[in-house]
Amino acid sequence: MKQFVKQKQIFITIGKYNIFVRLIDKICRKLYILNMFKWTQSEFIVLPIAFICMLAITIAISIWLKNKSEKIKNIPLSIIAVLLFVLEIAKQIINIVQGYTWWTLPLHFCSFFFVWYPLAQFTKGKWQEIFKTIAFVWGFFLTIAFYVSPQPIIGNATDSIFASFSTAHTFFFHHLAILYFMLTLGLKLYKPKYEHIIYGLCCLLIYAIIAIPCAYIFDTNFCNILFSDLTLLENLRLATNQFVYDFVLLLLGALGVVIVISISTFIYNFVINKNKKTLGN
Repeated sequence: MKQFVKQKQIFITIGKYNIFVRLIDKICRKLYILNMFKWTQSEFIVLPIAFICMLAITIAISIWLKNKSEKIKNIPLSIIAVLLFVLEIAKQIINIVQGYTWWTLPLHFCSFFFVWYPLAQFTKGKWQEIFKTIAFVWGFFLTIAFYVSPQPIIGNATDSIFASFSTAHTFFFHHLAILYFMLTLGLKLYKPKYEHIIYGLCCLLIYAIIAIPCAYIFDTNFCNILFSDLTLLENLRLATNQFVYDFVLLLLGALGVVIVISISTFIYNFVINKNKKTLGN
C-alpha cells in the first residue's frame, strides 16, 4: 500500500513537472513568433560571454570603488561616455569618406547615447540630474531590448565582430552603453525621484519631435518608426494606419518611462529607509 502511494506521488510530481515544461515551451514558442529571443548561433556564444565580462567588470569596479567619493565613482562612467562620443564621431567621419547614407545619421534610439552619457557626466547641478535620469532610463530600455531581440539592434555583428569598423563599432558601442548602465546600478550613482518622470517624458517627446519627421523625410526606419521588427506591433500597423502605430509606439515609450522611474524610486526609497532603520538600531 505504501509503495502504491509513493508511486502515485511520483506520478503526480512528474505530471506537474510536464505541465510546467509544456507551459514554458508554449511561452517560448509565443515569444519566438513575436520575434523575441530569436538569437542566432553566434549570439548564443558571444552575447553571454560579453555579458559575463561586463558583469565581472561591474562587480570588480563596484567593490574597488565602494567607499570612494561620488566624483571618483564617476570616473569609469566618464571614460565610457568619452569613448562613445569618439566612436560615434569616428563612425560619422568614416562614412562621410566612404559614402554617406541616411541610415548613418545619429537619429537611432541607441545613437543618442553619445549625447546623453557625456551630458550626464560633464554637466552640473540640475542639468546633470536631468541627464542622469535620461541616461538611466535610456540605458534600461537598451539593456532590455538588446537581450530580448539583439538582431534589430546590432544586426549580424556577432558573426564577425572585427570584419569591419562598422561591425566592431556596432558591437562595442552598444556593449559600452550597457556597461555604463550596469556600472550606474553597481556604484549606486543614480538617485531616482518620482519627479524625474517629467524629465524622461520631455526627453522622449523631444526625441519623437526630431526622429519621427526625419524618418519620413529620409525614408529611414529610425527606432522602428516606419515599421516594426516585432510581429505584434507590425500587425498593429498593418491593421490600422501609420498614425495609430506611431502614436502607440510613443505611448508605450511614455508608459515605459513612468514604470521604470516609478519602480526604481520605490526600490531606492525602500532600501534607503531600510538602511536608516538598520543604522538606527
